[in-house]
Amino acid sequence: MNEDWEILKTITEAEHHFNNLCFKIRALASTWLLATFAGVGFLLEKTIREGIPVDHLLILLCWVGSIGVLVLWILDLQIYQKLLNAWFDAREPIEGRNANFPQMRELIKATQPGGRASNLIKIFYICLCSAPLLFASYVCIYKELSSILLAISVMLLICFFLVIYKLTPGGHNKKIQPT
Repeated sequence: MNEDWEILKTITEAEHHFNNLCFKIRALASTWLLATFAGVGFLLEKTIREGIPVDHLLILLCWVGSIGVLVLWILDLQIYQKLLNAWFDAREPIEGRNANFPQMRELIKATQPGGRASNLIKIFYICLCSAPLLFASYVCIYKELSSILLAISVMLLICFFLVIYKLTPGGHNKKIQPT
């Protein structure tokens, strides 16, 4: 029992570590989107005030903004969230064999659809990636720019949506059997 308690403390520390990393990456992704739109605002102000045509630069900035969010999604859900889930799942056999321990894993899983927060995080990243690409598409249509730029913006939007939607880990991970 005492050995299990020490193991649980180690698992909890690791969970806190990876959960904090995921939180910081999500905060950075939100900041990245905000910085992208701040850059868009700066370029629009240059267009309005000085008459400098920056339409193509606006579109490029939106593409780069979405790519940056996608890279953060990879770091978050494809690396650190999987490590967090591994530690989280390692808690189950220990909690299962000790009735005196609070069954936190099961209580936490009950608060999320499918037992994981991944579906909600997936929506978060889809929205963050989509916003700049939708704006780039709008600029292409409104400014009557090359249809190739519009097609690239739409293709990036669809590709990023599918990548995030299909590759985000779901809530049905295999369970670790108690030893």
